[in-house]
Amino acid sequence: KESIVSELEEQNESIPADQLLKQGLRHFNKGQYQKALSYFNELNAANSKDVNALFYAALSYYYIDRFDKASVKLEELLQSNNSAFYQEAKLYLSLSELKR
Repeated sequence: KESIVSELEEQNESIPADQLLKQGLRHFNKGQYQKALSYFNELNAANSKDVNALFYAALSYYYIDRFDKASVKLEELLQSNNSAFYQEAKLYLSLSELKR
């Protein structure tokens, strides 16, 4: 299974980070969490400190009942000193722990 970025690199094209986020959010908002994860994880692989990628990947995992993976992403996010998602991350981490 090739990654989205690898596929585009073979075609000598690239996707800017903001486009990965926008595509991921588009799928997330449609409830296509598995598809959204591919974009968020690609973005997170390129920049592990991207709080948007961490938060929405965590929520995507949460909504597909992968509470273990959601917890890992949320814990990473909470370790970030600059997170606009701090309160939401704490809430979803607690919910993930309850559903494990």
